[in-house]
Amino acid sequence: MEDVGEDFETSNQQSNDGTSDAVGDDQLAAIGDDQLAAIGDQLAAGFGDEEYYNPNKDTQSGPTVVPEHAIQINYNERQKPIIISGSGWSTLKVPPPIFKVDKEAYVPKIVSIGPFHHNEPSLRAMQTEKRRFLNRLVQNQTGQLIHEESLKNAMRELEEKTRKFYANDFQTIEPDEFVQMMLLDGCFIVELLRFYEKNREGEPLFKTRWMQTNISRDLILLENQLPMFVLQKIFELTPSLMGEATLNTLALRFFEPLRPGKEKFEEGTLNKHANSEYIHLLALFHSSLISGDKTYPQQPTKSEKEKTHLRLPGKGWVHNAKTLSYAGIKFQGKSSCILDIQLTGKTLKISTMVIDDSTSPVLRNLIAYEQNNCDVTPYFCCLALFLDSIVDTVEDVKILCNAEIIKHAMGRDEEVANLFNRLTKELVFDINEEYCYMTKEIENINRHCRMHDIRVRIRRFLARLNYKGSLNTIFYILVTIILSFIASNPPNDSPSSTNGLSPTPPPPPSL
Repeated sequence: MEDVGEDFETSNQQSNDGTSDAVGDDQLAAIGDDQLAAIGDQLAAGFGDEEYYNPNKDTQSGPTVVPEHAIQINYNERQKPIIISGSGWSTLKVPPPIFKVDKEAYVPKIVSIGPFHHNEPSLRAMQTEKRRFLNRLVQNQTGQLIHEESLKNAMRELEEKTRKFYANDFQTIEPDEFVQMMLLDGCFIVELLRFYEKNREGEPLFKTRWMQTNISRDLILLENQLPMFVLQKIFELTPSLMGEATLNTLALRFFEPLRPGKEKFEEGTLNKHANSEYIHLLALFHSSLISGDKTYPQQPTKSEKEKTHLRLPGKGWVHNAKTLSYAGIKFQGKSSCILDIQLTGKTLKISTMVIDDSTSPVLRNLIAYEQNNCDVTPYFCCLALFLDSIVDTVEDVKILCNAEIIKHAMGRDEEVANLFNRLTKELVFDINEEYCYMTKEIENINRHCRMHDIRVRIRRFLARLNYKGSLNTIFYILVTIILSFIASNPPNDSPSSTNGLSPTPPPPPSL
């Protein structure tokens, strides 16, 4: 069939408009999904296994063969405080393959926290600010002097536990230097959070437009963490005025500008996390981005895995935005938990994301945190796989921007597409063990596309039948006309005279 892609696109557009010459949607709707699937299989065999139309076919190198296996994540297990004792690989060290993809996303720009980037020349300028914050902290807002030596002794008691927290002894850092690092870094964070909450206008660091954004970015980097027990100890030893919020609440309010949707925390979310225990600030931020209202299905059995229609994660896990649009799916942005994805009828609702320079470091460090710890539910690994699948080209970005799902200040749409496409590089998933929180929605989206594909094949098949029937009808009419003409004008065997009279008989023979 000539120009199949163009015909299919036209058929898709007719389907989206609710019109079809070959067969109506009401008639197809009366057919169950199972019957449609069976009919689709037969039609596929009859038409040579035609694949679902991909409007991006011209830009692809070839068809992608995607085996149908399920991948989900066991989201019933909540993240637990993990502290590795003894030497070994640190859960705070970004895996080398992931680090190589985008090194700048994991390295602090302004301030170093903890031992991994301690004493780096490019970050030493902030050491003076850390000393200033320590001096101000010991002057305590209650008027009671807190001796620096008391804080240092408290840090010294936690030194061994802190070294084990990093799963690396850091032998090159002497005990006194390590304790001093804990003191300066911890006091800087605690006092910074307090000033941001109550008196940010009086702090020089907050008088620039870029400083607070970059500091908050640095404080959620995986390799730039202090144990929460260190921060909590300093917070308790330096009491502020009555009615002060908890350390967790202060931290979450400080990190609000880093939220993917840029929305403020609801009071219920702040209260939920106010007194919970987390291993570090990144773990706290990670947990705050997960909606507590969602309920997730139980892990399916092995037989259920084999029956699922989900594809392997990555490109092809779900069709891109352009293809989904041709399949009749409409996109709609919504303000909610960044992880929320919901297909309602033919409308796919996705939480709005505001893309800026902090988006890549935030998402990458959330993913690295999940990759480094099997006890942390990989919500953002799943989100990254979804974004990588649904965005292939600039056209996909434009579709999502028009639906207010993506808002960006990156300059060019290509940068957004590249950001999403690179998020999953070197990402590791155990296909047989891990489960994804959006499994149900992905399955619904893929089912909708399959049913739409089957309906298009049925319409095309019926259209071909109608076309062949029309040719036969025309042929029979022509044959009938010819035969009727012949019947009405029978051939004359005797030669006809020129005057239309009977021929003169021959003269009689002469005698």
